[in-house]
Amino acid sequence: MEIEVKDRCHCCEAEYYRVYENTFECKSCGHIYRRYLGNEVEYHQNQYRNIERRDVSEISDDGVVKPLFHEKRKEICERRVSLVSQYLSKVHSYLDIGAGAGTYIDTIRDKVGKIECTELDGSLIQECKRLGFRVYEESFLEIEFSSKYDVVSAWHVLEHVDDADRFLQKCSSITSEYCIIEVPLLVSISGTGRRRRLVDPHAGVYDGHAHYFTKKSFEIMASKYFKIIELKEGVQSPALFAVLGVKK
Repeated sequence: MEIEVKDRCHCCEAEYYRVYENTFECKSCGHIYRRYLGNEVEYHQNQYRNIERRDVSEISDDGVVKPLFHEKRKEICERRVSLVSQYLSKVHSYLDIGAGAGTYIDTIRDKVGKIECTELDGSLIQECKRLGFRVYEESFLEIEFSSKYDVVSAWHVLEHVDDADRFLQKCSSITSEYCIIEVPLLVSISGTGRRRRLVDPHAGVYDGHAHYFTKKSFEIMASKYFKIIELKEGVQSPALFAVLGVKK
């Protein structure tokens, strides 16, 4: 299949090559970019958890999050905590970007001080509030924060943001200690195990992922704004887990 050069890689600025109509690959760092032609914020507010998604049974018809939602994510969140506990302190302020229904931040409630979060989905916002958390209801890139946080986390969020570089840059501007990020990979860092299938958004099967990073492409982009402390296989394999430190 003939491939066509299209723009420059978001991470290393080498040439992108077209692999599908709206999907592009960098042959230098392996980064994948998927161009979603709609409004990404509106998509995640109103379509990402629609009737076709598997978690519809976890939210009632009137938009109330059921206990099943938290139960199905309990193990994942506990595994996340095992990775990050050494970076948490009861005096830390903490921001979780894209907090979902608050399952994870509820799990670390007794490990940090103040916790705040961001979320776009209306049902999940209400559940975070019910759990007692302050929620910013706008897109992270549009929020004006009045202060920094000791720790900022974004679990499976960065891949949903078209301007991933700007997202990391903003994270660095509001982080005073650590930024914790996990993103899905198409294949694990070791090259073994489950592989995700790359589907073009034009085919009508869109998971909201604008980017699929490789270890190399993530390192290139993240190191512009942070020093890399940890970089390894993540919880929801294949995934990349990173602990990033503020550049002094």
